Amino acid sequence: MLKKDLGLFILILVVAAVVAFLNPREYEFLFPVAGYSADEDLVSGLASVVRAAATAAGKPVPSGVREAAVNDAHRSLAAVLGQGQRHAIFLGALAQRHPAYAEIRSLAAALAELSGASLGLVTDGANAAGAYLAGAVPHRESGGAPLAAPGLSARAMLENRLKAYVLFGGIDPATRTFQALRVAVNEELTELERFLDALRGVMAEGGVAAILSFQSMEDRLVKRAFASRGWSRLTKKPQSPSDDRQVLQVVGEIAANAFAAEAIVLIAAEHLQEAYDSVVDGAPTPEAAEAAQLAAAEAKVAVDSFSYATAAKLFDVGGASATQSIYNLDRHWRNVRTISTHNPTFLKSSAIGDNLANGASFPANAYF
Repeated sequence: MLKKDLGLFILILVVAAVVAFLNPREYEFLFPVAGYSADEDLVSGLASVVRAAATAAGKPVPSGVREAAVNDAHRSLAAVLGQGQRHAIFLGALAQRHPAYAEIRSLAAALAELSGASLGLVTDGANAAGAYLAGAVPHRESGGAPLAAPGLSARAMLENRLKAYVLFGGIDPATRTFQALRVAVNEELTELERFLDALRGVMAEGGVAAILSFQSMEDRLVKRAFASRGWSRLTKKPQSPSDDRQVLQVVGEIAANAFAAEAIVLIAAEHLQEAYDSVVDGAPTPEAAEAAQLAAAEAKVAVDSFSYATAAKLFDVGGASATQSIYNLDRHWRNVRTISTHNPTFLKSSAIGDNLANGASFPANAYF
C-alpha cells in the first residue's frame, strides 16, 4: 500500500511493476523507482514530459501544449512509458485538486495518447484497493487471488470473541472499523434505544437519569431521545452551539479579524484613490504613487499575518466532523494560501523595509 497516495501528483505505472513519478518534490519510497521528476511547477513539468514523449515517439508535439524546457528527468519518465506492452497513467489527489486541473487533465490525455497508455485517477481510497492487490488483507494473496486458508476478518475476530486484539502503531483508521463492527455485533445502539424507550416507564416522577456516553453515536441517540420526549437535560454543557462560550469566542475573533482586514484594505484603497486622482498625462505623481504602493504592500503584509489563522479557526469549533470534504471548509484556507503564494508576503515586507530604511523605490511592475 502506498501511504502517500493522497500526496501524489502524478503516478505513471507500468503493469510490469515499473513505476515512475512526477511530484512537486522528491519523496522516499520503499520500492524501486524507474524514473522521478520533482517539478515545483507541476503543469510545466507535465508539459515537459509530454514534449519528451513526443520526441521519443518521433511525433509532433500536440497542439495546445505550453512551452517547457525538457531535462533528463522528463526524458526518463517518457522512456518508462515506452517499456513493456501495457501502460497506465494515474492522476493523484494533488492533480485533481490543482487550480489548473483542466490543463493537467488535457496534458495527461495527450501523454496517454502519445504513449498508448490508459488514463485513470488515484482516488482517496487507493490504499484499500492496494491492500487487496498487495495481499495485505487476510483472505487475499498478492495480486488479489483468494487464499486457500484465509485468516479471520475483523468481524470474524469479534464474533469469535478472541482473548485479545492488538492494533499496532498509533491511532489507525482501522480503529473506527473495529469500533463499528463491535457496535454492530453487540447491538449496542439497539440496546441503547430499547433502554431509552423503557426509561419513562421505570422512572419515578421528578426522577433523574444519569447517562454516560462513550462515543458520538451514543451521545447523538441520547440527545435526540431527550429532545423528542421533552425531557430536560441536567448538564453544564451548552444546549446549542449559540450557547457555547468557545464557539462564541471563535466567532468573535473571526468577526474582529474580518473587521480589521476591511479597515486595513479601505485605508489602502484611499491611498490608491488619491494616486488615481493625481493622474496627469496618464501617470500619477511620484509621491502619490509611492504612497499608494506602500499602503497596498503594508495592507497585504498585515492581512496575511492573521488571515491563515482566521481561516483555520473554523475547525476550532467544528471538531473533527468539520474536516469532512462535504463541508469544504478548507477552501477558505486554500484560497488565502493561493493568493499569498502568488504574491509572496516576504517580498512585500522586504520592499517596505527597503523603502523606509533606504528610500528605495518599489518595483515598477504589475506583479508587485
